[in-house]
Amino acid sequence: MTANAFINVLIKQSLRTFRMVNCNPELFTTNLQNLKHLMDNLTSEHVNLDHKFQIEETWNRPGKAPMTYIQIYNDRTINVGIFILKPGMKLPLHDHPYMYGLLKVICGKAKIENYSIEPKLTERITQTASSSSSGSDDYDLNRKELVAKRNPDIVADHTSECCVLRPLERNLHEIESIDGACAFLDVLSPPYDVYVPEYGPRKCSYYSLFQELEPDIFHLLEIGSPHWFWSDEAPYKGPKLHIENIESDTEIAEQSSK
Repeated sequence: MTANAFINVLIKQSLRTFRMVNCNPELFTTNLQNLKHLMDNLTSEHVNLDHKFQIEETWNRPGKAPMTYIQIYNDRTINVGIFILKPGMKLPLHDHPYMYGLLKVICGKAKIENYSIEPKLTERITQTASSSSSGSDDYDLNRKELVAKRNPDIVADHTSECCVLRPLERNLHEIESIDGACAFLDVLSPPYDVYVPEYGPRKCSYYSLFQELEPDIFHLLEIGSPHWFWSDEAPYKGPKLHIENIESDTEIAEQSSK
């Protein structure tokens, strides 16, 4: 499959998968497996990633952000983009509220520290904190608190399978570039800020490890964006997207599944 065809097929399959996430569980599972297979085979050539991001001088320019983001495709169903981290940089621990995601390293090597949300423990600790701090001026009712289980770290490069996150599984992660810069492509659904009736408004939140409650079970507290982390953007220079074909093909697939 040519690079031009591959990225279009990938986006079509992403839309086909997540536009029908609540329609048919068996069909969704099959579509997700097909999408994962495509992501497993994704390379930097498929998106024509600029080699300058692998050169140290690129990241040593004065004022250069430690992370560069490249937007490929976005609508109310999916967001597809590339994140590029400078050597030794971390994308801080953050969440993906009520989201599915697939992450594929396409250049360099990344260490992924990931956590799965524990809903019952989260509800318990949130209620305890709220009741014990009622009336306190120091307690922020809007700050999120979570309890999550730390999963084994993943070290991935371009030969590795993609990582999959679900609404409660591996839904928080911190990503660190090791042995040089690294780039990974993300497919996320639904995108941040898209309203989800079961959840409400959603945004990306950063967290710190507040306390280890028991082995590999952590109490996490929401924090602001760390002062050492910010990003800039670069244009997408990969194959042209045939959006009309993507949307029409997906609508046909939706109709045929009903």
